[in-house]
Amino acid sequence: MLGWTIDEVKEYMNQNFLNNVKINFNHSEEEPFVVIEQDKYGQMFRRDALNLVFSINENQLKDIAMIDLKNSSEFDATLWLMQNGIPYTITRIFSNDIDRNYVVNQNINIGDIVNKDSKVKLEVSKGKEIVVGNLLNMTVEEVTQWVIDNKLDITFTDTYDDSVALGGIVKANYKEG
Repeated sequence: MLGWTIDEVKEYMNQNFLNNVKINFNHSEEEPFVVIEQDKYGQMFRRDALNLVFSINENQLKDIAMIDLKNSSEFDATLWLMQNGIPYTITRIFSNDIDRNYVVNQNINIGDIVNKDSKVKLEVSKGKEIVVGNLLNMTVEEVTQWVIDNKLDITFTDTYDDSVALGGIVKANYKEG
C-alpha cells in the first residue's frame, strides 16, 4: 500500500472487509496523505491488525469548519480529525439508538472553526446496554443462546458441585442486574 492515498486505502478496506486497520500520521516532505509506512505485507486475515502511517505536512494544515461527525464510524471520524491535525478524545457510552463504534455526539458545533489547538471530544457508542439476568438459574444452553443473542464472548470451565444439577451453572463472573 506504500504510496496509496487515503481514499484508495479506504476503498480497499471496504472491498476486503478489513476491520482492524490503525492509521497514524507523521510529518513528511512527501506528498501529503499517502502511505509512507506499513507494518505487514502479503497475505493476512481480515481481523489481523494492520498499521499504516500516512504523510502529513503540518505546515499545510489550516483552520477548517467542523463537520458533522455524528453517526460516522469511529474510524472515519478520527481519520478526518487526524488528517486535519485536530486533537481529540473519545469517551465510550451506551446507546440504544446508535450502533457500536459509531459517533453519538461531539462537543464542537458544525461550522465552528477548528485547528491544531482545538479539543474535540467525541462520544462513541458501546452499543446497547445489556442487563444481565440471573445466569445461575439458566442451563448452559440458555446462557450460550443469551451470549449469542447479545454478541458477547464466553468461556466455560467445568467444575463439580454436588448441589447443582448436571448442565447447571455453578458460578458466573457477572451478577444479575
